[in-house]
Amino acid sequence: MPERFTVLVKGRIRVLAWAQVTHLRTENRLLFVHTPEGRLVLDRTLDELESLLAPRFFRTHRSAMASIDEIRELLPDPGGTGEIRLQDGTRLPVSRDRMPELRARLGTL
Repeated sequence: MPERFTVLVKGRIRVLAWAQVTHLRTENRLLFVHTPEGRLVLDRTLDELESLLAPRFFRTHRSAMASIDEIRELLPDPGGTGEIRLQDGTRLPVSRDRMPELRARLGTL
């Protein structure tokens, strides 16, 4: 996994460390990288980043990926889906297909 990445912000190239990223989320076909300082648009797709960022990040849903170290709570729903709550309180969806692997990665029953 690369340690750093760049994003274009107001005509400047900003260098960030993946360790700063809490999660990534797609909204309206844009990928946002979330850090404690805010969110930035990244010109990549979650599909491109999924294998690149493993095992530090986990794809919870087609629209979201989270840093494993940021996950504080798993909130399963009766239908097999659920949500995770991150350290900053952000909630991200967990799809039915990804729930078993996430439970295994987190070491839950």
